[in-house]
Amino acid sequence: MNKMPQKPNILQHKALSRILIYGAGIAANQVALALSKALESNIELVLVTPELPCLSDVLYGGVTSPESYDMNLKLNLSEPELFLNTNTSFSFGSHYQNWGPRKKNWVQCHHLPFPSDNPVDFHQLIKRHKAQLSDYLISAIAATEGKFAHPPAENPSSALSRAEYGYHFDHHQLNNLLTTKLKSTKIKVVKGSVVKVELDEDSIDTLTLESGETITADLYLDCSGINSDLLKHLSQAKTTFREVNVSYIEQKNDNVGNPCRTLSPLNDGWQAKTSLRGKNSILTVTSKVRDSLTNDTCLFVSNENGIHSDKVALGHQRQAWVGNCISLGHAACTIEPLTPAPMKLLGLDILRLLELIPVDTNMKLERQEYNRRFINDVTHAELFNKTFYDFRTTITDNNEKKTENVNQSLTSFWQYGMERSQLLDRKIIQFLHRGNLVSYDLEPFNQEDWAILHYGMGRSPERSDRLVEIIDYKKMQEKLDNMKAGILHLVSKMPPHSIYLSKFLQYLKDKY
Repeated sequence: MNKMPQKPNILQHKALSRILIYGAGIAANQVALALSKALESNIELVLVTPELPCLSDVLYGGVTSPESYDMNLKLNLSEPELFLNTNTSFSFGSHYQNWGPRKKNWVQCHHLPFPSDNPVDFHQLIKRHKAQLSDYLISAIAATEGKFAHPPAENPSSALSRAEYGYHFDHHQLNNLLTTKLKSTKIKVVKGSVVKVELDEDSIDTLTLESGETITADLYLDCSGINSDLLKHLSQAKTTFREVNVSYIEQKNDNVGNPCRTLSPLNDGWQAKTSLRGKNSILTVTSKVRDSLTNDTCLFVSNENGIHSDKVALGHQRQAWVGNCISLGHAACTIEPLTPAPMKLLGLDILRLLELIPVDTNMKLERQEYNRRFINDVTHAELFNKTFYDFRTTITDNNEKKTENVNQSLTSFWQYGMERSQLLDRKIIQFLHRGNLVSYDLEPFNQEDWAILHYGMGRSPERSDRLVEIIDYKKMQEKLDNMKAGILHLVSKMPPHSIYLSKFLQYLKDKY
């Protein structure tokens, strides 16, 4: 039996010398690459990776938000490398079709702050002039017309410079690329699954692999996926939002579609279609099957019909960092892939980890701050997701009897927003009252995200900001008309997503 050198007793508060990462999916590989770039060479990094792939990676939804560009750079992964080695495509956002009882349609696009050359927010002007916010979102218009171009950083006056983009990705291909990149690092990779976890009070002491090998470390990073194979030995049960059924399939498609996911409601759930180069991925989330095929929560199965699980618990750890073990990605929080929230939260996990890597084996203060920020992030990310199930559009909709009547017409899956929270009530009621965008500290989704979501769901303020009255109405109307016309003209000149991708890839091949 090959036993690696023992770690120091954590009670002696020795300097950190070895970090162990456990997992075989996107989270494990991203964390390993980020640490290998950020940490000094005197800290040994060990990646223990099971032979079987992490099937729950389908729950990342195959879509990222704009922050992924900078996160990839922290992994030493450039955009050219991503596109040359995977079938990734661009994403301006997600298109929600016939959503909710009012059958709303909108693109939840990525966008830089709206014009702010007036003393009031842009959406207040939209209210006064009875305009549609979507007419001024170039990324939303381009997405629905199937157009794409990189926002021009060198021309900030261009309307396209206000657009932002993320990526559509194939979880399997992305993971293979990350695994390949690990080969050029000093990370020690050990193949095998953990079969036994030995504890020392409230910390992990030793891991035993299926081969019989035992491994120790000062800090353990659980990136094992939704079952939290390491942290579950230290932590209480997760906080669960609800349980769902998940299925994932792929369909061959020679033509790349629009640069946005399309999400369509089902009677008891929803389905997302994501266009990649050469294929479409289809993710379906529905109510949990009553007569489950298995009693095992979160068991994913892969076969000729794709990847599926009939019992996925959506929720999060009450503490992501317990003792000397930190859970990241789905091991920490499994959030509904209704939005880019899953990849957004993984990125926040990694950034938080890089900021709070302990200096020695006394981790109390880092652990407290990490857990505080973790709960803050998952709470507000879930708040954003839950707003898609809250169908209030006027102040009078806040009446409990009226809300109950709406909810009675919905299946149990769509009644998820029925259970109210004070945090979400403040956001919706203040917006409906006079267009106030209530913000909490360090929210994962920004004010533009919230404004687009409110209008997409059909919400409109009952009253406008009084300051809007000091702005010359005629001049502002002319300005809005010119802005709208300019955006439409610019979109008409943009190339289709498929043609842009083809020329972009040829450029990259010629250059690299």
